Amino acid sequence: MTNKCLIVFGLMVFALCVSAQTDNPSGLYRLQKIVYDDGSEKVPTFEQYKYCSYTASLLVNVYFRSDESTSVVMLNNDEEPHLYTGRHARGVDGRGNQVFDSNADHFTLRWYTGNRSSMYFPPQSFVNEVYDSHIDVKPDIREIADMLEGNYKHNPKKKTPLLGCWRCLGDEKQVGGLGLTDWNAWDGMDTDEPAVSYMLFDDDHVLYMSFEPDNPRLETRGTLEPYTQKAKRLKTASGNYTIKWLNDHVIQLTLDEDSVHPKKEVWVRTSLPYQLNRIFRMK
Repeated sequence: MTNKCLIVFGLMVFALCVSAQTDNPSGLYRLQKIVYDDGSEKVPTFEQYKYCSYTASLLVNVYFRSDESTSVVMLNNDEEPHLYTGRHARGVDGRGNQVFDSNADHFTLRWYTGNRSSMYFPPQSFVNEVYDSHIDVKPDIREIADMLEGNYKHNPKKKTPLLGCWRCLGDEKQVGGLGLTDWNAWDGMDTDEPAVSYMLFDDDHVLYMSFEPDNPRLETRGTLEPYTQKAKRLKTASGNYTIKWLNDHVIQLTLDEDSVHPKKEVWVRTSLPYQLNRIFRMK
């Protein structure tokens, strides 16, 4: 190959590499390190993720993990999704968020700390958070993201009646007058509760979710646990339940441990709330 051809080939490779760093972040990424403008960097001792879509980006923090369960909190802390901007000043004051070095594998978020101050985020300065979609992404967090995306771990040969997403409508007494066969009328029904409870099942795990529909930051708390279900019995790390199938899409759960005044909750098969559905399932 002549020198001229080598130069042309090198330029083509360079152009491909550059263009590959300008994609919008999409999916789950873990925070790897925080880089400062003086060249220094810190590796966080906490476990933090970003889930990115074209509509919003959720901050995902792990606040508890044991052999049996993993608990996370998800927040929409930013006014805009993390879409590629390039590394240059943004906004009237030049302090808007910047997203660069971005593709399916990694991205860097550059943001201005303002008045906040901590060991990782000095006040009145820019910091660069480096994220990666592969390095040390824990399997339980990946499974949570998969379930929210609707990619349930499921063997077609295995019977999993609870597979999918369920929403709690409340105590049996609260919903008894609605008619137990008209489950479609319940899908998306408003409640007076400040937070709405959901359960997402794949073959092996259940994700309990508490979602605050009126919270502008879309605060969502979730706990992933293993479960087993046989006939009318549901066993999780949190407790044992009796299942009464009212029809294929509506169940009544009774916590077995509460024998004096057993609470009978009605759950309906449904979809994620719209606010989360547009983040996780509209790609």
